[in-house]
Amino acid sequence: MKKKTIKATEKINGIDVTQDFRDSGFPDAWELWRTTTSNMTELGLKGDLSLLDFLILHIEEPVKRPKSSSVAGVGALEQVRILLEMMQGVKILRYVHEEGLQKMVKELEERENTSLDPANILFTEPVYTKGGKKREVDGTPVYGHWRTAHFVEHSKKFKGAVPKTWYNYEENRAKNPPHLALYSKTDTKYSKPKGLLYIIKDALDGIPPVHLGHIPIKSSVQLQAFPQVTKYMEGLLTSAYFPKGVINYSKIQDAISSQKFKVKNDQEALIRRNVNMGEKNEQAPAGKLASFGVNISNRAIEGFIKGKFRGVKRPKIGQYYIKGKAKGGKKTMFPPIKKSWMDILWRD
Repeated sequence: MKKKTIKATEKINGIDVTQDFRDSGFPDAWELWRTTTSNMTELGLKGDLSLLDFLILHIEEPVKRPKSSSVAGVGALEQVRILLEMMQGVKILRYVHEEGLQKMVKELEERENTSLDPANILFTEPVYTKGGKKREVDGTPVYGHWRTAHFVEHSKKFKGAVPKTWYNYEENRAKNPPHLALYSKTDTKYSKPKGLLYIIKDALDGIPPVHLGHIPIKSSVQLQAFPQVTKYMEGLLTSAYFPKGVINYSKIQDAISSQKFKVKNDQEALIRRNVNMGEKNEQAPAGKLASFGVNISNRAIEGFIKGKFRGVKRPKIGQYYIKGKAKGGKKTMFPPIKKSWMDILWRD
């Protein structure tokens, strides 16, 4: 199946968050499954009920023969409606979506091959006399579908049995369309590209990485959470960014903001806490953090320089002393030192 290029961007906590779905088949797989089940009406039922309608309505009303003893209102099929609602308009996959998908997998797996599996919807096939009359005795249990070859053979109302694979006289053997739509591991007429359970599993295994936009860094303390940024800033300690020792704040900020920094494996939790996108925030993006950008303040730049030259009274860039203003220019970043006769002798 051909994968579309889908790049979703949303703003979370004031930061642009991007997920690239080019390497994920989930959007296409989900849409194919949804359209296939919604257009499939050849189910051997009354009316034009689609397979998707059946999967949804099965939890609300008995869309089966009234004498089926299967319990309506309960079942893994409820998860289909939840997923339809959850995926409506979704761009970025968030923790709340990931948790919903994980819950769905758990519920579908727990209910496969139980009485809540569509393959095990229980019906009673009537017993007929040789003359074709229905006998008033307990019928034969049949699973998966009521429209069996035996039933339609004696029915005056219904013609045409459903395929024999749709029903079985033993549990867990029927392969009817609702069961295939949920549990098939392969592409079938009713499960494209596969059953919903395995589409969701693939989605969870392949949640795209997350790329953060510009994180505002307001202080040198906050900057400590981003060692790759400080390492980059060390490369800016040149006369190009400190002409004659004067800090060119805007040029440093432009250089830093143009960079995309890779997230280190042991750094993700710290960055997520820094931007309030941890697991406790359900609206935070799911997926591994891959990269981020930075907007850095004057204060953070000054704090970085002071930390870099800690213990040095008058640090230099090239042949010039660093000059900068802190706190709105009310006091100098590095206080001047009165020149001694040695300073005069050893001029720059």
